[in-house]
Amino acid sequence: MSEPLFEVVTPAAAGAARRLTTVEKVKAALRIADSANDALITSIIDGVSADCAREARLARAGATDPTFGRETLRATWAYRGSICFRNLLVLPWRTPIVSVSSVVVGGYILDPAGFRIVDGGMIQRVGDACAWLRADTVVEFIAGWDLPTGVPAGLEMRVIDQVKMQYLQTDRDQSLRSNSTDGLGSATYAVIGGDSIGNSGLLKSLESALAPYTSWTV
Repeated sequence: MSEPLFEVVTPAAAGAARRLTTVEKVKAALRIADSANDALITSIIDGVSADCAREARLARAGATDPTFGRETLRATWAYRGSICFRNLLVLPWRTPIVSVSSVVVGGYILDPAGFRIVDGGMIQRVGDACAWLRADTVVEFIAGWDLPTGVPAGLEMRVIDQVKMQYLQTDRDQSLRSNSTDGLGSATYAVIGGDSIGNSGLLKSLESALAPYTSWTV
């Protein structure tokens, strides 16, 4: 069985349906009441949401950016006549998997009792250990959160922290690692690869929060 062709059947809408938090929640965390910087905060949320999808290694369909937003997806495996006794197919990584709409093997729709989703984003053939390798197989499934409201609370808090940090950094020279003023004190700034920011450019706390939603395949 070859690597699957991966397609987005029904994409998440642009904007809020792809965002891991809201402008209102970020402004509340920053204690901002006015709307003067709403556009800036929105753009940072969009960037952080895209960075999170990249860090989690969500599967990409062509040139379309992956998202944690809910989408209808399709994976197609072309039969190559190989012999193997596995009864598991690894779906292209999108999480969480909400449901499997259909499984078609060799042009025939499989009864829902003939398969099940198992941990790790895999689909298991029930009662036929080699069925996946006998014909072209097409799996259509729905994955992702209903954004922006469906994000797990712990992850969203770390996303808000990331957006706050990037927003506050817009007021300083990004090339500075530290700053001091005689008689007033000094400040050291968080930098990529430092104590609080990982090599991904995301806060290490956000990287940790993303770990349960990150692909286990390389």
